[in-house]
Formats: sequence, C-alpha cells, structure tokens
Amino acid sequence: MAGAGWEDAVRTWAWSYRDVFAEHTPLIPVIAVLPVTDAPQTLAMYETVSAGFSDAGFPGERIIPAIVALESFIFGSAYDVTAPEDIFDSGSMAESTPHFTAAVRSSAAATDAPGGRVGSGNHERGRQADAAFGLGLDALVSGLGALRG
Repeated sequence: MAGAGWEDAVRTWAWSYRDVFAEHTPLIPVIAVLPVTDAPQTLAMYETVSAGFSDAGFPGERIIPAIVALESFIFGSAYDVTAPEDIFDSGSMAESTPHFTAAVRSSAAATDAPGGRVGSGNHERGRQADAAFGLGLDALVSGLGALRG
C-alpha cells in the first residue's frame, strides 16, 4: 500500500467515512469522544488504516496523529454536507464584500460546471460540500504523504 496505493486507499476510506457520518451527523459528537476499548468493528477499521499507514512508511509515532487529523476534517466535512448550498450568500452586503462575493460566485460556477469529478473522489460535480471535501482531502493526503519516513 505504498505511494499512490496508500493515497487512493486513504481517499477511499475518507470519502466513505465522511458519507456515512453525513447520513448520521448526530452520532459525530458521540463517536468523536467514545473510547474504542473492546469495540471489535471499530478496532478492526483502525487496524486496517494503521497497517496501511505503516506499510506506506509512516513512522509509528505519526500514525495516530495522522488518523486523528483526517478524522477531524472528515467529521467537520460531514456536517458541511447538510449545510444549505447558499450558506455563503452575502445578500445585501455583496457590494461591501466584493472579493468574498466574487469568490463565492466563482466557486459555485466551477462546482456546477458540467463534466469531470470533484477532487479525487468519485462524487459528481454540483455539490459545494463535495468540492470542498475533495480539495481539503487532496491537501491533507499530500501533506501527510510528505511526512512519511
């Protein structure tokens, strides 16, 4: 699971994890602080993810912090899926926030453009939450990949 194999595996895990939690956002505050002691399915998942990091050359002391960093991003992104598409509409303040308003419009236009995919995931264009998750995940995977031993 080295190199691109590790990156693809992390992306697949992150997208599926984010999608599950997007469907069950009330569980996020519970799952985020619940100890994994004697939880066979959870521990099996963490074992698989940890083995992938280890096989990809991550030093042992960086594996759990990397997983926690990814989970923090995933949990927050799961909430974002339920946010309204117009969450960043500046409304009557558009003229006084021209840079932000232009960025919002540009982002919405790019997200709605036909063809292609969002980020490296398998999600179709048209969802701003997916575009943001794809971008952030690509950045995290690239950054974490640079920390391998």
